Amino acid sequence: MKIVIMAHCQGLAFANCVRALLPDHDVYYLSIYNAKNDEGKEQFIEWISSCDLILTIPLGSEWGPLATEKLTIRFPGRVRRFPAIAFGGYHPDISYIYMPDGSFVGSPLGDYNSTIAAAAYAAALPAEDALDLYNSLFFNRLGYFQEFERAKQWLLSICRSMGYDLSAEFDRWVRQGSFMHSVNHPKIIVSASIACETLRIANIPFDDTINLHDIVPDDQMNGPIWPVYPEISHRLGCSGSYIFKAPNHKNELWNYMDICTFVHESYRMYENIPKEVLLSTPLVRKAFDLMEATL
Repeated sequence: MKIVIMAHCQGLAFANCVRALLPDHDVYYLSIYNAKNDEGKEQFIEWISSCDLILTIPLGSEWGPLATEKLTIRFPGRVRRFPAIAFGGYHPDISYIYMPDGSFVGSPLGDYNSTIAAAAYAAALPAEDALDLYNSLFFNRLGYFQEFERAKQWLLSICRSMGYDLSAEFDRWVRQGSFMHSVNHPKIIVSASIACETLRIANIPFDDTINLHDIVPDDQMNGPIWPVYPEISHRLGCSGSYIFKAPNHKNELWNYMDICTFVHESYRMYENIPKEVLLSTPLVRKAFDLMEATL
């Protein structure tokens, strides 16, 4: 069987898990980032037309011929969705901030920004004062301690709508500690679970005794890794720190920084970003308003 997997940054780990479970099948991975223009989309269509099974994350109408609904019509019986995992319960401080042209405002961890750091910069607080806001009192005011349960219910609901009941798997993930590197980069334990469940739903037999964690590399570890803040980890029963890992290229030593360096570097990167841009993100605006009201 020829199987193709279409996804974003989570797709490679998922595809490697599927390939490990089905070593006698031809398993391929296509990154949707290579299909952003019409030519790229048509090349994808030409390539996947010969596949027996197309596994794809849900893609909307903005993806044109690659939209899941269109693929399902064009290749009846061959298309199956699998969930893209997003979970902010361990990292409620992460915000995406957009420039007017749609590009991302960056931080030392790529596209991820600290809500508190961005709001503090917009409020003209010195970096040293911003660092003082990383505490349980301010986290509680921002709703950080409530985010885990909200994110859990949202994730399980989305997965159930796609035919995936991950309640038991979720509990298993949690027992092993934080299962996310960031809000949308799951660890390999999650990718392995989704791969196994996808094959079960598709009625494709595989060896369920394989321990995927032992043989499939976690490529997401090359990307940014956001820490679980100790005040949050203590309540969730997992390990935590204020050590951030920046994205790295293959064969590079990894670049780590503490919260002090991260905030100061974020401030430096915000120097040419208008205040209104930072405050266009609702979470940053909420933190800013709390600062204005209490400091």
